[in-house]
Amino acid sequence: MNITENPDPGTELEPEVSVSSYSIKALLGKKASTRDMLLFTIGGSAIAWYLLSITLVGFEFVKPTVGSPSASPTATNMDLRGFMEFSITAISGTLATYLGMILGLSQKQGDNSTSSEISTMQKVAAWMYFASLVYALGLWGMSYFNGASIALVISSLGQSILGLFGGALAVLLNTEKEK
Repeated sequence: MNITENPDPGTELEPEVSVSSYSIKALLGKKASTRDMLLFTIGGSAIAWYLLSITLVGFEFVKPTVGSPSASPTATNMDLRGFMEFSITAISGTLATYLGMILGLSQKQGDNSTSSEISTMQKVAAWMYFASLVYALGLWGMSYFNGASIALVISSLGQSILGLFGGALAVLLNTEKEK
C-alpha cells in the first residue's frame, strides 16, 4: 500500500492498491472508490476464470468425473468440468450482451464518440470477449485437424463469432456517414 500526504485535509485519502507496476486506481480513474476497486477485482477474476476454463476444457486438462453427466449437470451432481463449462456459457453470455450494447451505442450515435464514455475495464472486457471467441475457434480448429473431439461448449463459443461478425457488419453498414 502506498499512503501519500493528503493535499486536502477535509477529505480522507484511500490507500492506493497496486498490482505489479500498475495501479488499479490509475486504470479506473483518479476518483475510483473502494466499490470500484472491488468490482474491478471481481470482474478481473471472472474474466481470468473464464479464460482459464476455456483453456482447461479446450485442452481437456479437466475431464468429466466417471459417472457424472457433465453434458447436463445439475446443482447436485456437477463436477469441476461441468462447472467450468457452465462458467464459460454464463460469462460469455454476459460479455456478449455488453459488447452488443457497446456496438449498439455507437450505432445509435452514428459515430465513435462513445469511446470516451467507456471505461478502461469495459474496453478490456470487450476485447477479452472477442479474443476468447478467436481462441475458442482456434482450439476447435486444432481439434478438428488433429482428429480429436472437443467439448461442445468450446465449439459453440467458437461458432458464436459468426454472430459477432454479423452484428458488427450490421452496425458498420447501418452507421450514418460522418458529416
